[in-house]
Amino acid sequence: MGICNRRTCRKVIKNEIPQADKLSCKNTWAGLKGKKIKKVPLILPAPPMSVTFWFTAALALSWLSYRFLRMRMLNNIEPNRRRLLDSLGDFNFDVDPLFLGFFHPYCNAGGGGERVLWTAIRDIQREFPHAICVVYTGDTLVSKEQMLFKAKKNFNIELNPRSLAIVYLHTRYLVEDSRYPRFTLILQSLASMIMGYEAISQFVPDLFFGESLLHRLRGN
Repeated sequence: MGICNRRTCRKVIKNEIPQADKLSCKNTWAGLKGKKIKKVPLILPAPPMSVTFWFTAALALSWLSYRFLRMRMLNNIEPNRRRLLDSLGDFNFDVDPLFLGFFHPYCNAGGGGERVLWTAIRDIQREFPHAICVVYTGDTLVSKEQMLFKAKKNFNIELNPRSLAIVYLHTRYLVEDSRYPRFTLILQSLASMIMGYEAISQFVPDLFFGESLLHRLRGN
């Protein structure tokens, strides 16, 4: 006779076992009829970590990263400003200098957008002698003197190098459209965040003008 259990009974229903085992199973379950059978608690495996846990962990990590980067930038503001003033040489201001940042990764391209940039800086130097214009550019192989010479040659715009500083960006290659044959705009937007962080981590101005604002001025 075969051993009667639930698995055997399932086979009985499906007619997958011999007739003798069928009788044994039938008699056994008939004898247990009316008796109280002790229920064994079902132990389930531990469920995997929920999505909520990982979402909370990601938020906490993002907040800690933000606090760390913010504290790092705030601690570097004054040292970076002193370093920039030293690079410009001895320049006496009657009042505290005002730092104006212009984010233009392709400032040496020689197009209409660059004309707007250099025109704005020239007018600021005339109207606000205590202002220092800081240009963030990815043209790392071009010196400030070469940029000013090109602006003079192409646009007939003369700039004062004593109140103009250049901050070089080494992550400009990340926003090149040729790097992303798919999802170009999305990936360029994410890459621009990295380049923007590089710019601010090197120098924090009092006022920051993005490239989009310069394009609006060009349209007007």
